[in-house]
Amino acid sequence: MPALRTTNPPPAQPAPTPLLVPVGQHHGRQPLTLGRTVTLIGSTASCRLYLPSKAVSRCHAVIINTGAGLFVKDLASRTGTRVNGQPVDEADLREGDVLQVGTFTFRFTDPTAPPVKPPTLPGPAAVLEVEELEQPLQVPGRSTLIGRRETADVSLTENSASSAHALLFVFEGRHVLRDLNSRTGTLVNGVKIHEHTLESGDLFTVGDTTFRYVRKGAAAPDNGKPAQPASPDPGKELESIPADVAPSPSPPGSESNPAEDPTATGNGVGLLEIGEATRDAVPPSPEPPPSSPTAPEGDDDGIPLAPAEPVD
Repeated sequence: MPALRTTNPPPAQPAPTPLLVPVGQHHGRQPLTLGRTVTLIGSTASCRLYLPSKAVSRCHAVIINTGAGLFVKDLASRTGTRVNGQPVDEADLREGDVLQVGTFTFRFTDPTAPPVKPPTLPGPAAVLEVEELEQPLQVPGRSTLIGRRETADVSLTENSASSAHALLFVFEGRHVLRDLNSRTGTLVNGVKIHEHTLESGDLFTVGDTTFRYVRKGAAAPDNGKPAQPASPDPGKELESIPADVAPSPSPPGSESNPAEDPTATGNGVGLLEIGEATRDAVPPSPEPPPSSPTAPEGDDDGIPLAPAEPVD
């Protein structure tokens, strides 16, 4: 009987994806993939890119992957976000751009980018109605930060709101509301959510303030009531995701005192964890780090941080 020769198929190559590649003192560390719609950057362990440093705010910046390109949004951080050395509030990311967050520096590369960038669907004309305000709040641009920081796009005064509480951004021509791992959560039509695509008439609550999202020219719901958030659809990335299946927010009491600097952190400079498979701590920078927390168990957005070196 003739022998049969079988060969194992070669392992599938990972699909190309945009990357943040560490440079400077962290050169050689594993790059961070940016395939997700939202990549949160900050010094709290629930962030996708966890940078424990006094120079990095708890929720410092966010990178949005629109499918037609990526942009970075500074979350009213204390030390700012820079692209190619220039401070930015919001900026498109292009091949070779250098992104700086605190003392950490990354080079952006996107092997998936087409030679000619396709047009991005603009966000719908919309306003936010608040009962206490005579005039509605306009929703300009691609992203709107809501939180307690004075320089937030919508700045709140109540202590129940986190410093950077929620982000409203445009994805595929629609507005999406994303909770930024806030302390008290974000509610849409009375349901705590992690991420939700808004419909005209939806009511969402941040802290003690309730907003009605109204799309100009949109018809009111048939029953006169806003639609309830739907269950998450595994086949679609941007669906309404209830908070009980979303990454856990920071535990109560973990945020800074409102009377203090709302963006200051107590972590030392010099530890960085990038990429799901990376477990080694980056060699310490001049300032020695104290012990750092690990990401909350079950947090799909968090990247575990290797234990910090003990402080003498």
